[in-house]
This record gives sequence, C-alpha cells and structure tokens, in this order.
Amino acid sequence: MKNFNFLISDSKLLDNSMMLNLFSFGLTKKIWKRIYCASIDGFSSTNFHSKCNNKGPTLVVIRSNNGNIFGGYTSLDWDSSNNNKPGGTNWLFILKGQTPQKLNNNGPYHTNNAYSIYCYSNYGPTFGKIFLIFLILNLFF
Repeated sequence: MKNFNFLISDSKLLDNSMMLNLFSFGLTKKIWKRIYCASIDGFSSTNFHSKCNNKGPTLVVIRSNNGNIFGGYTSLDWDSSNNNKPGGTNWLFILKGQTPQKLNNNGPYHTNNAYSIYCYSNYGPTFGKIFLIFLILNLFF
C-alpha cells in the first residue's frame, strides 16, 4: 500500500487508511501543511483565527476525548467577519469511531448554499448555520 502520510505534514491524527478515506471523499491529493494545532497553539478561537484566516482550503481534523476522529473540509477562507459564507465545496467526515463516512453539508440550515461556513471571531471552525461539529458528536458518539 502506498504511503500517503506525507501529504499532510506533521499530522499526529491521520494514518494511511484515514488518508485514503479523505481522498475518496474528495480531498485533493496535494501537500497539506498543518497550520493550527489546538494542543500546541491553544484552544481559543483567537488562536484558531490568527493561524487559519485567509489561508484558503482547510481540512479540520478533531480527535475527541474518547479517540474518535472527525472534522470538516471547506474550500473557502476562514475570517473573523462574524458572517456566514456561501458557496464553495464543504463537507464533514467521520474517520474513526464509526464506519468512515462523508457527510455532505447540505442539511436544513444549508439553504441555497448560503450557510457553508460561519466565520465568527468568537468561535472556532463552524460548518453550516448551526454547530455541525457538535451535532456530529451528539449523533454519532
């Protein structure tokens, strides 16, 4: 099996099978650089935005306290505008803890693609109009 770990530099969470799942979900095979790590850079929204704003496409990977791995992808730039951002390519995923799956960001709060991501300076990465990452935690774990 080809080793894809080099495609996301410095990742401590993603193994080869997880990378293959992300590629099958639509992640572009390019060199991805870790720009923010909460356990190193701090868990505040200020730290997230200082590292991630205006950086282009972003893959958010989260490991819960019980070891589940999930997150989201957006092709849009994060910013601190306190507004919803429409458009782009956006999806959520689960890699460990359940069967790996892609969850399209197209639920009832994604009307007309108007709520792709929410860029609020007091929040970390927020997909959709509601806190879909927290919704994943409640539904699947």
